[in-house]
Amino acid sequence: MTEITADAQWPDLDGADLVIPLVYGVEGEQGSITAVLEGLGVPYLGSDSATCALIAHKPGAKRMLDRAGVATPEFVSVDAEAIRHYEGMNALRSGAERIGYPVVVKPARQCQGVGVHLVETPEELPAAVMAAFAHGGEVLVEEYVEGVELSVCLVGRGLRPLIPVEIRSAGRLCDIHVRMSENGVKYIAPPDLTSPELAVVTKAAMDAGRVLGVRDLARVDLILGPDGPQVLDVTPCPGLSDRSVAATAATAQGQSYEDLIERIVGDAGRRVPRERSR
Repeated sequence: MTEITADAQWPDLDGADLVIPLVYGVEGEQGSITAVLEGLGVPYLGSDSATCALIAHKPGAKRMLDRAGVATPEFVSVDAEAIRHYEGMNALRSGAERIGYPVVVKPARQCQGVGVHLVETPEELPAAVMAAFAHGGEVLVEEYVEGVELSVCLVGRGLRPLIPVEIRSAGRLCDIHVRMSENGVKYIAPPDLTSPELAVVTKAAMDAGRVLGVRDLARVDLILGPDGPQVLDVTPCPGLSDRSVAATAATAQGQSYEDLIERIVGDAGRRVPRERSR
């Protein structure tokens, strides 16, 4: 096994059986690393670069989910150019009023809760929008849905779902500050849901993964609200530490962390020879 670090040149990967990208966050999720591997003709674990790039743009991914009938919170988005020249802030104000306060403001191409703000009143909206613009050139204002926050990991061949994991956070919004604080986030598995609730949450996660075209490993974040589950985000390169959502779910259903990794890598390894033979 060869490790590629951020401050080192890539080694010769010619003949590699399988590369396992372990960089998550924006650097790992937008498809840059996988695009390089594709250019080199090197097999790797995870979604392809086009899928990663599509999912990284939250408004585009949400539109695809909506068109396919997968519920996702209502939203409106605008880019910095529209804010500067085309009354974009007024469009966001109108959209937020239509959606109804409180709303969530977030950058269109960030993850891990970076730049995310809960906005309770119209007066708070401009400052939250400008703060989100510090993390990218496009911002979306999204419906805030009350309910149980859950994550479902899809793994291996056929994207089999692991048991849903409840995400309990110290604040109303699981932003970067909550995520990074001590005891800010707690994972609960199995969650305190009925069998029908588990079934609809799992189905929504699987539908989202199918619509967006992920493979090998992905995490779908949802809110189970009064009207059923709504998909918040899909992560094509989720964390794989022994404290991750995936590891928590695997342990809850009687599978060790080591067995989980072996299963994911093994399925990806079996996929590669089939693709090369086409």
